[in-house]
Amino acid sequence: LGALITAPSPRTFVPERQPAVIIDLRSRAEYAERHLSGASSIPLASLAERLYTLPPPAEWPLELVGSQAELADACDFLRPRGWDPILRDAAEPSTWARTPTERGDASAPSWRPNSFLHAALREARPDVDGPAAALDLGCGSGRDAVFIGDALGPTWSVYGIDNHAAALAQARALAAEARANDNNVEFV
Repeated sequence: LGALITAPSPRTFVPERQPAVIIDLRSRAEYAERHLSGASSIPLASLAERLYTLPPPAEWPLELVGSQAELADACDFLRPRGWDPILRDAAEPSTWARTPTERGDASAPSWRPNSFLHAALREARPDVDGPAAALDLGCGSGRDAVFIGDALGPTWSVYGIDNHAAALAQARALAAEARANDNNVEFV
């Protein structure tokens, strides 16, 4: 009977074969010297302050690259918050053999929207002639509002609304990083 009981899997609308969000925990200098293609540089020391830029827990595949100590510390921090990342030890040659690598300090975005919103906009785009507006009520750190602005384009005005000043500051920082202000995304 015990073999028949399984834990429920997290509910996600992310399509299979979606590439993982790769977070490189090493120093910026190590990242610039060599990193996996498509990786985001978030050194372990800044992980707590950059938490809002990670994809929602248990929705998008997440991989961490770093030393064994960095991986252990990151897991101690992330797992109680709902993330269960795949770990890639930077000292292991297999980490570097499975994915193309790059040099330089350019970092890919680490944020992703809510997987349901991603699926909904992938399946049914609003058909609107002319300018339109979208509201993200309780926008938090702005991931979904930034995604909506990007997905719907510059003819849409997107307003992320929240009553938490720190969340709005994070949302504005995320929008600036993603250049979402070019797509008429505003936070109030």
